[in-house]
Amino acid sequence: MKYTQIIMIAVGIMTILSGCSVFMPYKEDFICNVPEGKGYCGSLSDGYEYSINYNNY
Repeated sequence: MKYTQIIMIAVGIMTILSGCSVFMPYKEDFICNVPEGKGYCGSLSDGYEYSINYNNY
């Protein structure tokens, strides 16, 4: 029982000290680094419009 309490306290302390990264584990810098001519960088709606206009040929 005491071992379980120590583990729960340790997990609680680690959660508190890690901050919001527990809930958002992803990087926040969304830089498009696709080489020119190898892909498309744009918003979701721009990509949709691009696929409708240029994939029908």
